[in-house]
Amino acid sequence: MTVCLYVPFSISIMRFGLFICILIVFITFSLLIMGSEALTWALMKDPYIPLGNVLTWLAVISIPVGVYLGVRRTRQPQSKFDRIFKVLVIAAIILGVLWYPVSWYLADNFSGSFGGSGEFRGSARAGEYYWFYIYLVIGFPLILWIAHLLMRLFKK
Repeated sequence: MTVCLYVPFSISIMRFGLFICILIVFITFSLLIMGSEALTWALMKDPYIPLGNVLTWLAVISIPVGVYLGVRRTRQPQSKFDRIFKVLVIAAIILGVLWYPVSWYLADNFSGSFGGSGEFRGSARAGEYYWFYIYLVIGFPLILWIAHLLMRLFKK
């Protein structure tokens, strides 16, 4: 005898989660583009943690989570490509979660300021690694999503 669990709101929960991800990304990037003063508000004074870094971290996590929630075959893989896609999206989520700890390590502070001299941490060279990582963290899930759209387009 098998028991089938019926969850009537599962699709609605996925859509709500996707909506929240899109909302976080939209608000964060709007604030970043406008150069809002709110981004510099201190969540903590010592160590200084600006609101903008936490919002950016949430957005960096929301992009791959949005891809995961928005692409049904990621949650229910049906082919080898779908399983590989799912693993890559989960890897992108992990990279997003690690963004703030990695940026803290590279900058040697919680505000993400670079330009110090001497050691690697906090130096301009570490800033180059930081920008590479942020491009990877944001670009990787977007490239996966575009690849999924292209695969869907050509499968038909």
